[in-house]
Amino acid sequence: MRQRAPFAGLLLLAATGLHLAAIIFPFVEMRALLSTSTYGLIPSVLMLIDYGMVVLAVLVVVFSIIFPFAKLAVLWLAWNTAEPGPHLGRLVRIAEKLGRWSMLDVFLVLLLLAVTADQTLVATKPLIGMPCFLGGVLCTMSAGMILSGRWPAHDAPMLQPSLRSWSILAVVAMCMLGAQFVPVLRTESLLVADRDFSLFDIALAMLRTGNWGLAVAIGGGLLLLPWLTWGAYAYAMARGRSLAAAQGLACWSMLDVFGLALAIFVIESDNAVPSLLAPGAIALFLGVAMRPLALRLCRKKPSEPRDGLLDTADAGAG
Repeated sequence: MRQRAPFAGLLLLAATGLHLAAIIFPFVEMRALLSTSTYGLIPSVLMLIDYGMVVLAVLVVVFSIIFPFAKLAVLWLAWNTAEPGPHLGRLVRIAEKLGRWSMLDVFLVLLLLAVTADQTLVATKPLIGMPCFLGGVLCTMSAGMILSGRWPAHDAPMLQPSLRSWSILAVVAMCMLGAQFVPVLRTESLLVADRDFSLFDIALAMLRTGNWGLAVAIGGGLLLLPWLTWGAYAYAMARGRSLAAAQGLACWSMLDVFGLALAIFVIESDNAVPSLLAPGAIALFLGVAMRPLALRLCRKKPSEPRDGLLDTADAGAG
């Protein structure tokens, strides 16, 4: 009989409390001219429905209310089961890989905070519900990472080093550079000054306004971890190693989640701060779309021998 992971239990307990608090407490305060409104998760869903934004309301319900508690239920079951079977293991791995998608609502608020930072006519301020929700997501992801270790990945794929493989990784790297340092968002509104925002600019805006938790979230999930993941893939390919470590890091890299939040924000921004996609968004969407394609094209075929990988890598790099 395996012992329960005590630290994972503490993380799950904290995550449960924080997610419940995020539903109870207000999420964000918005001021436009002389009007000030406060929104929590449930009231924001009702507001979106009243404005006719039913699709966005459904996304908020799924990713911010249903999905977090569904993940917690799976992880609590895995923690409380002495000898969990393979079916539960698959559920835990799914919860671990999809855990970052609960950050969708956080990134939507993050974009609103960035475009209204240092403005006079309009302002946005995060309230206690926001750090509670962010902390709950991070605790859930950490607990999932610990509990998924009970089902070691023995079949992690490998990449085939070749000139094509290295070229694809180079293109992905250029897309990440463009997404991080070329503006992805442009505001065009009477209420705020027209400005362009790259991911780096958004992180700086969070630091200037004292939103340290969000600054760490964007700095880690959108600026640092994508490069650590890319480096792990490159190292695994060059050394003929499995992708287990790279896939673990990929669960914390959130460019794809931010890309969806960016698209939703631009589509629905006419009701708050009208915005447009900037050139960096093309690099962001291209990089997100290329990642699964790159892994498929670079994956080592099972029939190919493992010997000689380093020699092939050297030939491809040359």
